[in-house]
Amino acid sequence: MLTFKQHLNEEQELLIEASTNASTLFEGVLVDCWNLAGNYNMRKKWNSDNLDNNQKDFIKEIFKSGSNISEFLKKADKKPVWATTTILKDNKLSKDQKEAERAGLFWHLSRLCRRKIKGVSGNAKGVGATKLSLSGQWKAITGKTVDTSKADISIGSTGISVKAPSANIMSGKQLEGKATVVAALYAAGQTNELQENLMSYLNKFVTDANTVGEEMTGEAIKGAYDKEKEKTKLKGKDTEIQTKYKGVDVTQSESNLEIQKKLLIAGSDDFKKNCENEFQKAFKIGNVGTMFAYEAMSGREKFSGATIKENNTPGDTNGEATHMLIWDYDMKHLKFYAVSDKVSDVAGQLKMAATLKSSHRSAGGIKIGYSIYQSMRLAINTAMEDADKLVKQRNEQIEQAGNLLTEGMISEFSFKDMVGKAWNWFKDKVIALWNWLKEQWNKLKEKVKEMWEHGLDVTMAYFETDVVVKVNDKIRL
Repeated sequence: MLTFKQHLNEEQELLIEASTNASTLFEGVLVDCWNLAGNYNMRKKWNSDNLDNNQKDFIKEIFKSGSNISEFLKKADKKPVWATTTILKDNKLSKDQKEAERAGLFWHLSRLCRRKIKGVSGNAKGVGATKLSLSGQWKAITGKTVDTSKADISIGSTGISVKAPSANIMSGKQLEGKATVVAALYAAGQTNELQENLMSYLNKFVTDANTVGEEMTGEAIKGAYDKEKEKTKLKGKDTEIQTKYKGVDVTQSESNLEIQKKLLIAGSDDFKKNCENEFQKAFKIGNVGTMFAYEAMSGREKFSGATIKENNTPGDTNGEATHMLIWDYDMKHLKFYAVSDKVSDVAGQLKMAATLKSSHRSAGGIKIGYSIYQSMRLAINTAMEDADKLVKQRNEQIEQAGNLLTEGMISEFSFKDMVGKAWNWFKDKVIALWNWLKEQWNKLKEKVKEMWEHGLDVTMAYFETDVVVKVNDKIRL
């Protein structure tokens, strides 16, 4: 049985930095497609039944071992959300036909890259895994000297951030969040009281708290905290604890008491809600939201040091992303724009989440506890879903009818009739989409009801809940 997380991943992958999932590997696909469009004559449309020698050479090039496209397909073939996988699973096609049809997707994508990505020139290359030097201010706040480039790819000298339709434009731990706050508020001319208020929340973020024992769930942490509180009257100190857990030596940098205090404060519903509310209110003050969005999207201060003028030095400016490229899973849509042109739109839908994350700690193959930290996440959703495509198709139908009317090819009555038909078509499609969505929720509801009858353990396993510190760490994108 697939877990809830696996069901979600079949519908959509989120682009996660430093990951090797299909979404991240797609950055390399876009690099290849841009470069291939410059190396091949792509005037001819793709017809799998009538390929010329130029197109046959294209197939050999993209599917050769080690190419970005072949590496992408190894991951994407396991995900039905990708257009390439839809072709792969079509049992009506032979192996050769599948290869030709899939190659056609990359041919069209290469042509699309050249049509949509304007105002840049030169060869493309991937830079998303590159660690580059940071600005003086960023170093001072975070203690880091290098970090992952904000630009995922570059075309010539232009740094481009590549994103899925729904993505985090930023996800960082406490110090990364602080640096972003300082840069954004400085650019917005809003320091002092507002900065102190936001910093007061970030100061309470959990940073790399390590618990000991695989039973240290949220309830266990609270229970242990209550017992230790009674015993020590909150006089616990940060200490280096060496203990044994199932025969394995475990080093813990902070006392259990300090970890439990942090988790109870930062993981509480009240803290999370208040923190997120304060940031959302701040985004509405002057151009604060715009400056937050700009820094999160571009890394302007982080790498170029171009925001804070006093006591600052630039880092590696190649890490700054001046443009964004949004792709879609059907590989038929791209959106490309300068960050400066889109930042106000992004600021209007910016969402901050104080997300508590946890991962297992292991030693000698044994699970010995959890590493827990809190991150500041800024998320956006780019409209490129089914409903948006329906709107586009409806508008195209109405526009076509308008052109026919202008050219005198139809009468005014025929025009009204065509507009009415376009609207009815659109309405029926939206209703069908809504009914599909309701059906999926009903299926999920029945599945949860069925599992609940088998006990809490089965339900928790399905939703992959392991350690919970009473915090909703899901972002609705």
